[in-house]
Amino acid sequence: MHSFACTICPAGSVSGTGGSQCNECPAGTYETGDNRHCKTCSAGTFCSECTERTYQPNFGQNQCITAAPGHYVPSKRSNTQTPCDAGSAQPLSGQKSCDLCAPGFFQAQSGQVSCCQCCAGFYSSNSGSKTCSQCGAQGTQSRGTSHPGSTSANACMAGSSPQPVKTCTQPNNDICPAVIAKTPSKRSPSQLHADSCSISVPRRHWCKVLNGGMECVDTMNDLEMCGGCLEPGHAEDLTTGARDCSAIEGVGNVQCKQGKCEIGSCRKGLRVATDGRTCVRVKLADIHKRLSHGSTGKGWAVSS
Repeated sequence: MHSFACTICPAGSVSGTGGSQCNECPAGTYETGDNRHCKTCSAGTFCSECTERTYQPNFGQNQCITAAPGHYVPSKRSNTQTPCDAGSAQPLSGQKSCDLCAPGFFQAQSGQVSCCQCCAGFYSSNSGSKTCSQCGAQGTQSRGTSHPGSTSANACMAGSSPQPVKTCTQPNNDICPAVIAKTPSKRSPSQLHADSCSISVPRRHWCKVLNGGMECVDTMNDLEMCGGCLEPGHAEDLTTGARDCSAIEGVGNVQCKQGKCEIGSCRKGLRVATDGRTCVRVKLADIHKRLSHGSTGKGWAVSS
């Protein structure tokens, strides 16, 4: 006596009880999801073709599939999605094309959602680069250096000030390198671009960081170097007015706006000083006075 295993029909096809084969749903119908019935498109509607950005590999389906990130669908009636070519990427779903990697970036693999930044000492001049070129000899040095994300061989230089922060080591296989976070202290790594620190963009400056290198900082909005560069480990520079907003004693909520620390609130038992620069201890008389006027005021909170 022989026993036979039953096989589930592929999506878009059906079979009746005891059936020996699967049959694709005919045009104008779609499979209802149970692999047993084909349903006719409702009156006033029709089973439409897949549009750009979507695809459907199976027959008889009632909806199309959106292209996944790292892929695209350029035309209608597609039964597959296409991975992005090397030198390009697509972070979004449902797209009909991929974006070429910008100069200073590269992507050696297909089907990727982002491009990789060239490491210090490397550069890529063109859009759609699959690899980065290494800096040649500079002066007495056999290999020059460059700031991460450099876009030209002209960005290569001898190892003199300002030294670029070494964010990664460019691998020989051109796989995206692992980024080494080099930051002054608590903050996330800033985006490092030589171009963004040119003299034509005065709000960005090369500032010293704890590891001895330099980092491109937007001093008009950076929380720890607000208003200008600070020496590593310093909270304020009285000459330039630069401050580390996060280092203000007793501060709760704070941000850097247009190069100035703006305190939103202080920790419990403290309030924003009249000059708005510091947090000071709350006096009992001040609490009674403010409560009598029915207002807690900026930087105040009433707790039970």
